[in-house]
Amino acid sequence: MASIPNLIKTQIVANLNALVAQNILRAVIFEDLSKNVLDLDYPGFPCAVVGMPKVDSVYGYNTVNFRTYIFDILVVQLVDNLRSPTDIEDLIDPILTAFDNDVTLNGYAPLGVSATTLPTVPVSSKGKNYIVFNVIIKARATVPLIYQF
Repeated sequence: MASIPNLIKTQIVANLNALVAQNILRAVIFEDLSKNVLDLDYPGFPCAVVGMPKVDSVYGYNTVNFRTYIFDILVVQLVDNLRSPTDIEDLIDPILTAFDNDVTLNGYAPLGVSATTLPTVPVSSKGKNYIVFNVIIKARATVPLIYQF
């Protein structure tokens, strides 16, 4: 059986792939972030790069902990693709809405999901100019405690 973070990640990717089908994103890729993500060969722009989660765990009560799985999704857009000063806002809003409309990630995050962004930043790599921003997905779930006495 898949672990909770893998199930959550799978649903996050499904939501992002739905945005590809709607022509909001052009590609979704996985990266363990062991490489410089800006040096990747992107299959299209804008591209969402899904990495590994950070995890916060808080004691709930004697049989369960509350976990928050935090996924930073880097969204990379080629500057040459921008046609309007509002293009980035027009990209951010449907991404956040996809997670607003899937508040438990198909039940894998039963304690809820929140989606936020970090500010956009212009960056350059390999002679290309990009606009990047992070979408932060916080997915909350319970984890049963099993004491080994």
